[in-house]
Amino acid sequence: MIKRKKQREYQKGCSKVNGGIKSMTVLLLLSITLPLMAEFKEKPDSNTLWIENGKAISTSGKNYWITPFWRLNGLQVTGIKEGGFKIEPSGKSNAMSRIVPISKDYPWLVLELEKVDVKEDYNAIVIPSGIIITNDIPSATIVIQPEMKNNSLRMDFHGADFFVKSVSMVKTPDFYLETIKEKDGKVCFRVTGKRKVEDVVINFTENNGREVRLNGSSSLQLSVRKSNPLVWERIIDIESLSATTKSGLLARVSINGGGVTKPVLTCLRNLIGD
Repeated sequence: MIKRKKQREYQKGCSKVNGGIKSMTVLLLLSITLPLMAEFKEKPDSNTLWIENGKAISTSGKNYWITPFWRLNGLQVTGIKEGGFKIEPSGKSNAMSRIVPISKDYPWLVLELEKVDVKEDYNAIVIPSGIIITNDIPSATIVIQPEMKNNSLRMDFHGADFFVKSVSMVKTPDFYLETIKEKDGKVCFRVTGKRKVEDVVINFTENNGREVRLNGSSSLQLSVRKSNPLVWERIIDIESLSATTKSGLLARVSINGGGVTKPVLTCLRNLIGD
């Protein structure tokens, strides 16, 4: 009887130990798997340094300096089943930030904004040292070269519900606008793409959506370069510009053809005053 009693006690002890081991194994597996769930991808292809596509997007309220999460202040972010993610402002700061890889070889930030549902009077997207858009925010591909300090990317979203397909850092965007000052003082507006298109027109606004007239017109028609059908450009003298601020000038590039469904939106803060 004594021997059987000891045997039963031994089996109970083994069950507790095994149960503890199983629990530890589950916790260990969770600790290993959870960080890997996020689909923030580094170097998915030769043109992309990193991309956040919203699949299993990871967010956290703190410690973003040491963890692979988006840090949220006053925002709610949820992944969308069909792809991308939704941003809902819910506080005063309305910022999301993350430590990201940066490289001078991948200077372009591309934010694919699918839709904006306005809920309040003040709506805005602010990317420090990159772009400010307020009130009239179109569905667009925002293409900018922001200055990022300490490998930190911060994006502020105010007022509306924002539906984002992806945000990434790339070597070369599919389409991008450059303004080049010529030696004679003229300015070249140049749009370069990865595919042939049928037409390219630039419209100018201030960052609050107010129309800006360049040389008396709010739009600028570009022409395809004969030596390279992927480049559209126009060289002009800037005789007048109705913008009230040098820092808030935006260019909305409308592209027909090439499978392009949204305009390219960029800032032109260096267009004048250099």
